[in-house]
Amino acid sequence: MVPVSSPLLFVYSLIYCLIGFVMGVAIGYLITIIARNRPATLLRDGVLGAFGFWGGFLLAALVPWRYNTVTAKLIGGVTVATSRNRYQHPERVALVLAILLPLLNEVSRLRKRKDTRAT
Repeated sequence: MVPVSSPLLFVYSLIYCLIGFVMGVAIGYLITIIARNRPATLLRDGVLGAFGFWGGFLLAALVPWRYNTVTAKLIGGVTVATSRNRYQHPERVALVLAILLPLLNEVSRLRKRKDTRAT
């Protein structure tokens, strides 16, 4: 986890957005291939993926969570304990949102396409 005061925070944010963008485009393209729909909104899927990854990461990192303490015994008899009141793995939430938002976009496009074709 990068400290909030770190000058690398901007670089990490850009990297996370790029990862989310690539994931969004990949998921959107995969769904368009499966659904045999034209890939017209891949840019929108990429933006949704970037927003989902970045937003999910910040949401999971900043929202309060139950207090959790992890204790480990090291060699030499030293005991180390770390405690957090935030979710410890915000990357997992970010990955889920980066996949879910483009997926929902493509499903809604597919439903709209079926609705207009039925009439």
